[in-house]
Amino acid sequence: VLQPKHPLLSSLDVKYVLVPTGVPATVGRHLKPVFSDQYVQIFENAKILPRAYFSSTAHCEDDPSRVLKRVTSPGFDPKELALVEGCNSHALDVEPVLALDRVFNIHWEPNSMVVSTSANGKRFLLLSEMYFPGWQATVDGKQTPIYRANYIFRGIVVPPGDHTVVFRYLPLDFRVGLLVSLISIAFVCWLF
Repeated sequence: VLQPKHPLLSSLDVKYVLVPTGVPATVGRHLKPVFSDQYVQIFENAKILPRAYFSSTAHCEDDPSRVLKRVTSPGFDPKELALVEGCNSHALDVEPVLALDRVFNIHWEPNSMVVSTSANGKRFLLLSEMYFPGWQATVDGKQTPIYRANYIFRGIVVPPGDHTVVFRYLPLDFRVGLLVSLISIAFVCWLF
């Protein structure tokens, strides 16, 4: 995991690695030592990926075990390839990323994330955030499907142009609970 060609730490957005002092750790040049004492060695990951970025290509893959094997193999680059589950090949007809394409103004809170994008073609936007049911995405206010990408992350297809992408966590059980609470409050008010 500590070798430069292993994609796991960078994909998981791991910025620092702590290794107990005395434990032999052969690390790649991408892990720079930033602290060491009698208890711990701390290395900073220079190859950390951004929280949101365009992947150059996206391929549909329905077998999660094949996805896991591929994304954990040495040399896998998530900026070059997103392996997407639950899609069809026509939905992911994305174009290669160009130098002018940008993902910027990333703002996140525990239950939401807002990303601004600018691209000259249809792109696959990959988040270094866990895929989990209950998340919803909109592009300029219009609902868009969220795909499970690279085994555990979220991704969406973004059309050409400048866009604001919003991710919100609105699980079904929360909405049902809110509806039941509102009905209960209305019923109690009606009784009085």
